[in-house]
Amino acid sequence: MAYNFRISAVNAVGQGSPSTQATSTPATVPGAPIIGTATASSTRATVSFTAPASDGGSAITSYTVTSSPGGITSASSTSPITVTGLTNGTAYTFTVTATNAVGTGAASAATSPPVTPATVPDAPTALSAVVGPAQVALSWSEPGFNGGTTITDYTIEYKLTASSTWATFSHTPSTATSSIVTGLANGSSYEFR
Repeated sequence: MAYNFRISAVNAVGQGSPSTQATSTPATVPGAPIIGTATASSTRATVSFTAPASDGGSAITSYTVTSSPGGITSASSTSPITVTGLTNGTAYTFTVTATNAVGTGAASAATSPPVTPATVPDAPTALSAVVGPAQVALSWSEPGFNGGTTITDYTIEYKLTASSTWATFSHTPSTATSSIVTGLANGSSYEFR
């Protein structure tokens, strides 16, 4: 609510004329925003929220999202807010604060459940092949970096050396670092990846 104020000087004779009036609205910091959800992608997360029930009597000028761990922040005047610079493979929660002309209010509850930024894994290494009748036994080493999440399968591709078209070997998903590719033509040269 806005209030008008004016001042009059008083001496032994009495009260003088009032000054021009000034208008002011008492205010405090905003309440805590209502947390929504967080969605992670590679090195970032997008956090949604809604405005607090009270702006404290002064318009909210910005919202700030803070990560835990790390205390990485990102600010905007609207929801959602994307926080960048996160580490793939690390689980994060987030809180949001609202700021008005008076200051910054209390933080929201933390997002739940935690989210983990991730990306695709690096390439497997040390691929080797041992030939057999109409088949090749492949083995390889896990990638140096799994992208920040558990590897769930490996895709095996092969082609005739003289061809430019790669085919995918159909197999049951597995995290094993070896497989036997069957159904090959004896006497033909193949490439694998």
